[in-house]
Amino acid sequence: MILGHALPQMLHIVWLMVKQQEIFYRVRASLSNMMLNCMNRLVFSSSVSLENKRQAIDIAEVFIQWQVSTNSLVKFAYC
Repeated sequence: MILGHALPQMLHIVWLMVKQQEIFYRVRASLSNMMLNCMNRLVFSSSVSLENKRQAIDIAEVFIQWQVSTNSLVKFAYC
């Protein structure tokens, strides 16, 4: 569980995952739950800043990119 005082550390970790998403692709199943919880905290907190909204969108883009990569790998495997 991520406590309120750990938000800056959590944001830094998520920022690394967004910037280096290829590295974390293989362990995406383990990270997905934490990233979704982070998105919820960023968007639904009492003081939502533009930067927090932007980071939540970046997290969503990582999920989309991971899914596109998975689909292309499956498509390549069945061709």
